[in-house]
Amino acid sequence: SCSLEQASLRPLGYSTLADLVHHVRKELTPAQLSRVVRIFSRVLHDVSMNMPLSMQVTAVRLLLHLVEQIVTNKDPNPQVGR
Repeated sequence: SCSLEQASLRPLGYSTLADLVHHVRKELTPAQLSRVVRIFSRVLHDVSMNMPLSMQVTAVRLLLHLVEQIVTNKDPNPQVGR
């Protein structure tokens, strides 16, 4: 069924996105960082997504790597990206 295929491909999509974000994190704008944090926080907290534990671990690792980028935010508006 289509939904079963989507459910099996969803972790692969998130994993690929996490890998991409990890490699370009230093070039992301504060707004983009904010969006990435929102997306991967949802992976951790949404029980209906049925994410495997390995994907949740990947999300946590990515979020931890993004902390440095967020903390060193040089935007004059301190609320942007935080």
